[in-house]
Amino acid sequence: MRFITITFLSIILSGCSTVGMENFMVELWVIKSAEYKGENLEYGQGLFLLNSFRIDSDGICEMPIWLKTNNHDEKGIWSIERDNDKYFLLIKNCPSNIYNSKYEIVINKDNPKMISLESDSLKLICAEVQMIGD
Repeated sequence: MRFITITFLSIILSGCSTVGMENFMVELWVIKSAEYKGENLEYGQGLFLLNSFRIDSDGICEMPIWLKTNNHDEKGIWSIERDNDKYFLLIKNCPSNIYNSKYEIVINKDNPKMISLESDSLKLICAEVQMIGD
């Protein structure tokens, strides 16, 4: 089953457009670990109010509330870019500039439901949220 999942994911993501990656990213993600400007941040150290974020199919993303600001909403706009064999998540228009960046998307080869998102200052290790019945 794992081979089928990885093969299916490879076929989807190897297309000529970014549509496969867009479909893959539209999800609720939980942040397993975070690193900001090279410093490993443990959950509960004042980084995020919640450790999850949502990428919606309408081009809107809802990022975790950054506790170092007074913002009550971290909605932004997202898109996918492809450069050769690499995919990037672009986030803009979030109230906290920490999220407004270009993130390289790296899919975990051993577990395709886990990804790494890395910008110049922020690195997030994320897992797809599994709903009951999935």
